[in-house]
Amino acid sequence: MDNKKSIVVTAYGHGKTIDKIAVSLIEGSPSYSWGSDPIHSFCKSINSLKLKGDAWIYARTIEENHQYSFNSFLPSAKFKDIIPIMDDRSLQRVLSEVDTQFFALALKNVNENIQESVFKIMSQQAATMLKEDMEYMGPVIEKDCEDAQGKILNIIMQLEDTGEIVIRRDTK
Repeated sequence: MDNKKSIVVTAYGHGKTIDKIAVSLIEGSPSYSWGSDPIHSFCKSINSLKLKGDAWIYARTIEENHQYSFNSFLPSAKFKDIIPIMDDRSLQRVLSEVDTQFFALALKNVNENIQESVFKIMSQQAATMLKEDMEYMGPVIEKDCEDAQGKILNIIMQLEDTGEIVIRRDTK
């Protein structure tokens, strides 16, 4: 029986700084998974950890002998850059994973084009409610918006890692 090899790269950091990177080669036979992927479960568990302050951790599986750009690995993408390039189905999938109040906070201080990217895929009633939530929120602290955006980006990356959504990025 063939052994499955997975490379898991885990990055640790705070703010926009990477403090440490760990690379692990994990072997296991496909029958070990009992119908689920233990490597995916491991990465999902790591990525769902709540750390204090601006500390973060991100784990991702990569394939042997496959080229990855540095930016495609780390969760360094910006909310304002990812949301507009997502297709409607993928964005709807993300919305289904995130509490509406949390999404309202994330959208609060972004430009109207990004907000419209989200509103256009929602029902008119849901979009109106989200807009009202944002309005009733009043002024918010920029750090709170950035934290909400970061958490949504983590969800986006988890969904992308599992193949539930696909984000087309320019490869220029």
